[in-house]
Amino acid sequence: HTTTQPHNHTTTQPHNHTTMTNPEAEKHKAIGNTHLQSNNLTAAIESYTAAINLDGTNHLYYSNRSAAYLKKGDAQNALDDANSTIALDPNFSKGY
Repeated sequence: HTTTQPHNHTTTQPHNHTTMTNPEAEKHKAIGNTHLQSNNLTAAIESYTAAINLDGTNHLYYSNRSAAYLKKGDAQNALDDANSTIALDPNFSKGY
């Protein structure tokens, strides 16, 4: 049987990332924050990576992952993420 109604997706709004965040990505960020506070750095990095994969335009996900990499002693990845952070938001002081 065929349906004549078009598929109505919930993401019909334009993506304006300055005011709108991806709720699924935010969940991953929150989980990452908990892992980071518990010093579970690998899990934190994985959570922030999942958030980035869902919304690669949010500078906070890169900033948080950069902090986790730095805490883990991975300076190169921390620097790469810091550079991504400031590329997305040059006014975000924690990126520097």
